[in-house]
Amino acid sequence: MGPRPAEGGGCPRPGRAEALLLGAALAVRVLWACLAPTDLWFDHVFNDATARSLALGHGFTASTAPPFDPAVFRTPGYPSFLAAVYLVAGPSVRAAFLAQALLDTLSCWLLWRMAARTLGPRTGLATLALAASYPFTVHAVGTLSPETPLVLLGLLLAAVVDSWPAAGGTARVLAAGVLCGALSWVKPVFLPLPLFLLLADRLRGRPWRTAVPRGAAAGAVALALFAPWVLRNQREFGRPLLSGETGIVVSHGTRDFDPSAPGEIRAGFEILRAEPAARYEKERAGYADSRALLAKDGEYLEDGLSRIRARPARAFLLDPLRRVPRLWISSSHALMPGWVGWAAAAASVLYLLLGAAGLWALRGSIRAFAAWWILPVALTLLYAALHAEARYTLPARPTLLLLGGAALAAWGPGRREEKAPGSGDAGP
Repeated sequence: MGPRPAEGGGCPRPGRAEALLLGAALAVRVLWACLAPTDLWFDHVFNDATARSLALGHGFTASTAPPFDPAVFRTPGYPSFLAAVYLVAGPSVRAAFLAQALLDTLSCWLLWRMAARTLGPRTGLATLALAASYPFTVHAVGTLSPETPLVLLGLLLAAVVDSWPAAGGTARVLAAGVLCGALSWVKPVFLPLPLFLLLADRLRGRPWRTAVPRGAAAGAVALALFAPWVLRNQREFGRPLLSGETGIVVSHGTRDFDPSAPGEIRAGFEILRAEPAARYEKERAGYADSRALLAKDGEYLEDGLSRIRARPARAFLLDPLRRVPRLWISSSHALMPGWVGWAAAAASVLYLLLGAAGLWALRGSIRAFAAWWILPVALTLLYAALHAEARYTLPARPTLLLLGGAALAAWGPGRREEKAPGSGDAGP
């Protein structure tokens, strides 16, 4: 592959093939949104209950009656999105799925545009074909979980950072800070992202005197946007909480330390099967009592910390390294037959191999694409330090699809027909 085009290149226009792929992407997502089961459990119940309360003007709460005690289990970014959908279409989970189908199709279009602009129309078309059919983002459309909007926000952030000029670009730097803040309102794990953006700027050849002020500005904007949530929690609960799930994350993330620990997560899913009629209200009531939930979360935290204190080397080095492949290889799906999990694992490995081939094809200009691959690196490191669930890396997977598109464009039939973008007549 040749070098990437100069900054500020033209905007690509979709042709007939791109329009057909975008139409297929929309059709597949809308079909799944109409067919996906609408039964809710665990944090899906929390997302729905708090969104309904926001839509009714009761604030961020899972309570159904005054005084509407404040909720804290998760940050309110995704429930706010759901509340907006509910205000327009009524409190319908199916309507939320359909809205997510539209968002994910927009993500496909944005990924195509970025790939075509930076690597040419052939790579853009191959990337769009992969994005339109990618099973994990399609599946996320039919869940009441924040992965679909996170994918779009992550893509927008990559696009903005990729367009930072060599000097100046204040408006784009501030826009990156706003997007980091929006991502953090959905999941606080995105708060450290400005540090990684600073590294991306350095890797692209910008001096420290440029990269540091940019990273600091983006970080300041993100923190300023996130601060009201922390201050609210300090006022309501006497603690500057990021969320009320820290303990359960640490406990579940260290459960492998103790082979004799019971399979509580799997057992919890089995309970859902046994109590389909009452589970929603039972889950919602648990989220409504935030102080009891925080007390329970404190017990989870101590449980996890006790394992960490007993085996610090494993906690801070060996176990995070072991989790890295688990974050990118989906090996199981709760409440589904075992073959579904194994098929998902096989698909994950195939996409990773295709991405590795694309990385090899772009090896001569990989530093220039730092704004793209810094998000996968950041999320992998942050989640490896906490716990492993492959779906949490979905915001970083568009990079994998772009690399796959680069591999297909580099080695597919007719690859010699298209010049490398930006190569001009000067050679590679």
